[in-house]
Amino acid sequence: MDTKAHDWLELLMSFYKHLLCIPDVEDAMRPSGELTHLHDRLIMKFHQDHVLEILIAVCAFLGTQKTNGVISLIVLECFYHIFRLEDPLSLYSPSQVLKTKV
Repeated sequence: MDTKAHDWLELLMSFYKHLLCIPDVEDAMRPSGELTHLHDRLIMKFHQDHVLEILIAVCAFLGTQKTNGVISLIVLECFYHIFRLEDPLSLYSPSQVLKTKV
């Protein structure tokens, strides 16, 4: 990958990471309902606009490259911020495992 493409990819991944870092507004500080669940709404928008698939494609591409440590770290941070507010039990359910085994 040439330097210009590398820089653009790093910029885009950093932009996604910084969007995912935005904290939800606390209940006491919330002026109206428009700022509620910012993180969840961003994840849903990322899903609708196929940004999550882009992150996965970037991961697959970076697996074939040898010199993209900075971008790999940024993508790892993106995935951390995607899942940071999730309850582990909301991601895993024994009933879902049983349905997939049948």
